[in-house]
This record gives sequence, C-alpha cells and structure tokens, in this order.
Amino acid sequence: MSVAFAIDIVAMVLAMPKTLFPEAAQERFGGGAAAGWLFNAIAIGSVLGGLTSGWTSRVLRQGRVLVAAVIAWGLAVAAAVLALALAMAFPALLRYQIRSPHG
Repeated sequence: MSVAFAIDIVAMVLAMPKTLFPEAAQERFGGGAAAGWLFNAIAIGSVLGGLTSGWTSRVLRQGRVLVAAVIAWGLAVAAAVLALALAMAFPALLRYQIRSPHG
C-alpha cells in the first residue's frame, strides 16, 4: 500500500463531519434550517469541485497533490468546526468538499 493511499484512507475515515451536522446545527447555529445549509454546502462543493477538476488529469505527481488536498481538507474542516456563525461555516464546508480527495 502506498503512503498516499494510506493518507487518503486516514483522511476519509477521520474527517467526515456529516454525522455531526444535526447536533452542530442545533447547538451552534440555532437549529432549524442550519442543518440543511450544512448538508447543502457539501453538495454544492461537490458540484464546484467536479466542474473545476479538469486540471487533475495533467498532474504528474498525484501523490503530492493528494497530500496537499488532504491538508487543505483538514484545514477546511477545522475552520468549519471553529466557525461561530453559519455564514462562516458554509464557505469552509464548500472548500472542504472542493478540496476533498474523494470529490
């Protein structure tokens, strides 16, 4: 197993915040529609990531790009966790999914 693959698996297993969205929406963002906004940020980020991913076929060192994507992904998750307002969490989650190595 390559190191890049192992890093990818660890990132996928340890940084999946979707299961915490209902609790975060209720406790941090006042409940109601906040959970929908959190889930929609992931979907919108997926679409944006798909629309802008054409350059990835020309990458020579895909392992390095994968590691950079995992780091950016982790930083976006951390930013979403530390967000004090939904308006701060939504862009972080968009970046989270755009940078996600799992698209």
